[in-house]
Amino acid sequence: WLNVYNATIMKTVIDHYPISPGFSLKGLAYPKNSIQQIANVWDKKSSNFLGKPMSPNNIENDTLRKEFHEPRIHFALVCASAGCPPIRNEAYTSERLDTQLEDQVSIFLSDINKNRISGNTIEISKIFKWFEADFGGMQGVKSFIGRRKPDWKIDDSTAVRYLDYDWSLNEL
Repeated sequence: WLNVYNATIMKTVIDHYPISPGFSLKGLAYPKNSIQQIANVWDKKSSNFLGKPMSPNNIENDTLRKEFHEPRIHFALVCASAGCPPIRNEAYTSERLDTQLEDQVSIFLSDINKNRISGNTIEISKIFKWFEADFGGMQGVKSFIGRRKPDWKIDDSTAVRYLDYDWSLNEL
């Protein structure tokens, strides 16, 4: 499912490239070259899996999040924006999935443009805010990060600040 989602997003960007602003109020809220400028980008049923039309939202919310309860997927799903995790240069496979997901988490948490610590405050990606429930709430977010970044010394007193999310197109 991760591969289907990422391929769908990549095809959508390719089909609409170069991206230009739409004529809506929503279009004013995002960079001119953002995937958010593409009409119905998350809800358009542009994938066909086993004869069933599916949208990126169907894949992410109705399948991956609902059926697998695995917060690490948020670091494997690529929304083609500079704020999202980087896409892997290989497909996700069942034999290597745990290692691949953990690697994606490590890469994402190590990117100081997306996550960092400043004093007793962790400054983290809005992905953690948007999907906080998938991590088991705020304590779960802190625990998730703390297990992977022990040098950050995250505890109950650690404050959280969410960094602005960069919706500009990741053209790298």
